[in-house]
Amino acid sequence: MLELGREEVFLHAALADACAGFDTVICVGSLMQALHDALPAEQRGGWYADCAALDLDAVVAAAPPGAVLLVKGSNRGFWKHGTVAALAARLDARGAGRDGAS
Repeated sequence: MLELGREEVFLHAALADACAGFDTVICVGSLMQALHDALPAEQRGGWYADCAALDLDAVVAAAPPGAVLLVKGSNRGFWKHGTVAALAARLDARGAGRDGAS
């Protein structure tokens, strides 16, 4: 969604309707601040300027065991920086600690 042109802020904010069924939405990236601001207060899980600012431990702590996490992010932001792999590793570690596995 980085190439949307002049309507990029509006289109990011419009994602709020698609997030209506989610308990919590965590927004990452400068344009995603528009989505964060458009969400109802009870859905706002935080806004972070970029992946480096994202507190993955806070994301894991906010997700109850058994929660379903949907990550929608750009290749440049989430995948190349290893954000999704790091999040998955933290969730796996939490799961291992909960059930006694090592």
